[in-house]
Amino acid sequence: AGIGDPGMLISADDDAYYDDEECSQEPISFGLTDNTLSMSFGFTTNISMAPARDSSAAAPFFHPDSLDGGHVYYDEDAAATDVLSRVLGPFLERNGATLILVESDHQYACPPWRWRAEATVEIRGNSVMDVVGIGRDAIALAEACGENGSLTRDIAANLVRAGHAAALIGQPEGQWLDVKRQHYDLETAAGKIKLAEAVAKFANAELGGLLVIGAAGKKVPGGEIIQTLCPITIDGRTMRKYEQALESRLYPPPDLLSIESIGNGLLGLVLVDIPPQPEELKPFLVYGAIVDGDVEG
Repeated sequence: AGIGDPGMLISADDDAYYDDEECSQEPISFGLTDNTLSMSFGFTTNISMAPARDSSAAAPFFHPDSLDGGHVYYDEDAAATDVLSRVLGPFLERNGATLILVESDHQYACPPWRWRAEATVEIRGNSVMDVVGIGRDAIALAEACGENGSLTRDIAANLVRAGHAAALIGQPEGQWLDVKRQHYDLETAAGKIKLAEAVAKFANAELGGLLVIGAAGKKVPGGEIIQTLCPITIDGRTMRKYEQALESRLYPPPDLLSIESIGNGLLGLVLVDIPPQPEELKPFLVYGAIVDGDVEG
């Protein structure tokens, strides 16, 4: 009753406490758009997503003021909608969904801002919970992004820690982000050296970096993007093996480096977070090298 556009609402309340009048509602619902299943989801941003007025990205959103022909106004709502569309569109597309719209709730004139997005979804091969998972990751991505839709090392690390690593699908590998499908072979010197080299690269860089083990990349024109998650086996000794490999092969030890297992049970991801390092510790050096497939030094 009182719902303008009838659809299917979702509640994650436990069966034992579920009440159809008092239940808590997920910010995700389903309906039909042109006879195709669509998903609608709401989210909140605590910062303005519109580009700064003096930036080149803002230029297309200045329009003549119809009430004053000599002035132009900056359509911040349209600019912010464009930013969020460019954040959500590629992520949804790579998960078999197509973004239809992003719109703001005009009742919120100051932060936090409320938004609603809608996308048609591919149903073949998906369960309801598969699509709900895509919606939750899309919400996490939109709410985590920084100014102008930017994604930083801190934001990406927090998405992975919060269980939304799938929100990184479609993001480019590069300056501060790298993924690896399988564990490094830490039983061999070569595997330890390769891990140390990957960490040293980020420790020597200005921004630090993230190494996500348990995700696969895909080559595209201009570089590589994260294509999929492929959780790996993690046991009680996994983290210690990574720590020992870096202790024996990387010098000096990076400040505040963290190695974390993400997931429940036996399968998950390994997240290696390397914050920006003090200049006085650089350069970070690796003991040993791999030359023509052989370990030297």
